[in-house]
Amino acid sequence: CFAVCEDMARQQLTFGYRLSAAEIADKIEAVERADIERIGKRLFTSAKPTLSTIGPKYLNDKSSEFVPGLGWISGTLAFLGGTGRTMWPTG
Repeated sequence: CFAVCEDMARQQLTFGYRLSAAEIADKIEAVERADIERIGKRLFTSAKPTLSTIGPKYLNDKSSEFVPGLGWISGTLAFLGGTGRTMWPTG
């Protein structure tokens, strides 16, 4: 019950009324790929990401593979965002 009340309050504050299930579905259906790419670019390139890992730095004792550091991840995200390349497969 608390979650329903919280959802109703959030919708009232955001939209001024409670959205129906059909209105929510319409808003979801209206989202286009360009919207997701625009928001993703802003989120992934506007600030340093938060990084959290668990386990050893190297993936196994005999491997040179390792968990990349924050600098590498930040640089990669900035590169992908700055070049217009998408971060997910196209198709």
